[in-house]
Amino acid sequence: MKAFNQIWFYLGLIWVSLIAYLSLTTATPMPINLWDKAQHFLAYGFLGFWFLCISYDKKTAYKYAIGIFTLGIILELLQSLVPGRYPSLLDVIANSLGVILAFALKAYIFRIRDFVLAIGQKT
Repeated sequence: MKAFNQIWFYLGLIWVSLIAYLSLTTATPMPINLWDKAQHFLAYGFLGFWFLCISYDKKTAYKYAIGIFTLGIILELLQSLVPGRYPSLLDVIANSLGVILAFALKAYIFRIRDFVLAIGQKT
């Protein structure tokens, strides 16, 4: 891994730690609402996009995505051990959709980048 990517990797691990902390601290039970699912979607979408942008090939990108999917599932299961928390399939779905959106967004942005670079090389 390049030194530049190592810095971004470790900064991403700070984000992972924050998600884990917020997922596993005691909380008062929340009703199921759209804002809660949006928070899951955005947190995992940002995390997915972060790691996908520092991945240097598709194999690494898939490993990161699978790792983030797995993280979301494990944290949801661990919530059953925390007072005031419970695992939620809807949270797992929101987490997964965030990672999927990150994959699509990265592919779209990099496709535009490659198109612009190709135009620049032709002129």
